[in-house]
Amino acid sequence: MQEAIQHYQDLAARVMEGEAYALAVYAEISATIKALQAIEETIKEQAIRDAEHQDKKFTMYGYTFEKLPPRRVVNYKNVPQWADLKARQERIEKLALTAATQFGATIVDEETGEVIPAAEIKYTKEALSVKPTK
Repeated sequence: MQEAIQHYQDLAARVMEGEAYALAVYAEISATIKALQAIEETIKEQAIRDAEHQDKKFTMYGYTFEKLPPRRVVNYKNVPQWADLKARQERIEKLALTAATQFGATIVDEETGEVIPAAEIKYTKEALSVKPTK
């Protein structure tokens, strides 16, 4: 594994020195990460089964593992009151976004008469998506 990491560190250094094209290296790293994630997903259940015979937290092969219990996931979609609140939230979000992008101040909800202030808009950093050409 160290050899693979060193390979990508060397590639990154070559990019920074202007000896390699960043897009080519970025695409290779992206494809490698996706392939490794698919492999990880393939063996994940077996790894969890292998860990059943260990303590909650254990060290093996130079790594510390910790078994995590299943997370509780709650779905409120069958609760009518929740659905009503969700619809109201979506309406308010739409109005607040409209106020921010078109008016820059507030907007009145014609359904309820409420004054809705403009939403705060922030932007994330620019990103680059990489997909193999078919």
